[in-house]
Amino acid sequence: KDTLTRTARPKMARTMHRSALLLTLVLSCVVAASAKVGKPPKDLTDAEKTTLQAEPGSYSCYGKCDNANAEKSPCGTDRIDTYLGTCNEFKGSYGKATQWGATCPKHVCKAKCTAEGVNGDFHCFTFKTGDKFNLMFEDANAEVSAADMGLSLGCPGSHKMGKKYMAGKGHRDCEGGGPVYKKGEKTARPAADGFDKDKYKKKDASAACKATLERFVCKDIDKSKSKDKCEVNDNCKWSADKKCVPKTEGSDAVLDDAYKNVRARAKTKADTCAAITKTADCTGDCEVVNDGETQSCDVNPEVARTAAGVDAVEGMMFDQLEHELHVCNAGESKKDKTACEAIGKNKGCEWNADDNLCTTSLAHRTDMAAKVCPNFMSDYAGAQRAAADKLREKHKDQKAKAEKKRDAITDKITDKKKKKKVKILADLAIAGKKAKKIKSTVTADSADAACTEALAKAGLTTDNAHCEQDTSSRRKLLASYTIMMIPDPTVDSAKVIASLERNGYTVTEQDEDPIAVLRTVDGVEAADIDALETEADAAADLGTGVADLDSETKTADAKVASDSGAIRAGVFAAVAALSVLALA
Repeated sequence: KDTLTRTARPKMARTMHRSALLLTLVLSCVVAASAKVGKPPKDLTDAEKTTLQAEPGSYSCYGKCDNANAEKSPCGTDRIDTYLGTCNEFKGSYGKATQWGATCPKHVCKAKCTAEGVNGDFHCFTFKTGDKFNLMFEDANAEVSAADMGLSLGCPGSHKMGKKYMAGKGHRDCEGGGPVYKKGEKTARPAADGFDKDKYKKKDASAACKATLERFVCKDIDKSKSKDKCEVNDNCKWSADKKCVPKTEGSDAVLDDAYKNVRARAKTKADTCAAITKTADCTGDCEVVNDGETQSCDVNPEVARTAAGVDAVEGMMFDQLEHELHVCNAGESKKDKTACEAIGKNKGCEWNADDNLCTTSLAHRTDMAAKVCPNFMSDYAGAQRAAADKLREKHKDQKAKAEKKRDAITDKITDKKKKKKVKILADLAIAGKKAKKIKSTVTADSADAACTEALAKAGLTTDNAHCEQDTSSRRKLLASYTIMMIPDPTVDSAKVIASLERNGYTVTEQDEDPIAVLRTVDGVEAADIDALETEADAAADLGTGVADLDSETKTADAKVASDSGAIRAGVFAAVAALSVLALA
């Protein structure tokens, strides 16, 4: 883009899903003519917040308007369904669209749109958050199609581009995607407007480093919404509104205030950069940033730190909140997975699939803190290790509950082969693994003989795998059988397949939900499977949590060992150099 948008720094709350973040209609476009796009009420109830926070799906839509509902919204009767505006507020702005209509919020579109096209009184489109919205139409009805899409996105109108038509009255009007609800934060940065830098009281380095550890460890856990994982971590607590938050009261404010202090002290330079409107002029102390909606010119973080005159720990806390915007959100990367992953490997960014955002990775945040906070990485590793040990005990108890439900099913089965199949499927569900169906055609006198041969060639036995004839496949020869094997969760299926292929067998594989497969087994009661599924899912979730914590601990321990090794190497080098000088 050649031009920049001067926008006030967004007054966004730091944490995810607070009411301020429910301004789900952050538009990059200016709605044309008389279309008046509103904002959600400020006094949202918990139920209304939950509605707005619900995953909206991949639809945009507008509802049909006519004189009968001119003073109303076609999107519904709830105030959060109507906040975009009444039909009259969109009248005259819909251009060449099929009909007079008003844009609906994403959660309404999710409920009303079962497919793309006209669904009753709603005109629906499908799209993906993160698209560049290069919405070009070239069919016989291109101008109308583009206008329909524009109205569904909250940027009414259409415009011609060569021989094609695009949504929106002007070029790039719909580039931000219109009323796309985005879970999470538009920016991780708190607003510094009105902050009194002269009253700011800096925390000591130890408290600041502790606050940094708590904030980002708990925030990372909160992505999973796992109460168990939160409660076992000594840095975090589970709040009344079901969030994983720092255990120390006021911990969040430590980082927020440190950030605001730097911004306030560097305000003159920041204002100078913000006034720049041309990309080519945004250089020197300034750099182009992209908040996911528009590009603007902002002061370089290093320049801001220098102007503020803060120490290393204060600077680190400032960088924690600037990194996402200045590094991870470069260009289109904030909303584009491919662009995010392209820069992520070397610059500490990762794609957050839940929020459809490019964010700073926890690994990079801990690395930033470890550079200025003594023992930060070892403290982090210790906290994760302790959490893993506690969660391991919870997993052990939950696994036992699930196995009890499994045994209640197998105890009712007298057929040994069926009993083994059910046990393997149940164990796979408890472990959170898929049922790997491995199929091959074997020449043999019977299905049992084919299974015996195949298990032997695969390196399996009837103790760790189930084998049966695949009745869905036709026999190619009278002496050939297509058999299907399902290994238990302790088996490496890749090695099984490799072993079969080495022995000359042609193999196909298919992953299926073990509970779904279990439901196809004759004689197993649905109520028993339902009971197993509940306990197995809980056990699988805890098992995944343990594995995640173990992995994080291992990574942190490796970092501690690496840093210690580097320090020792530096000391030895210094001693050697002094020895040489002493001998000279």
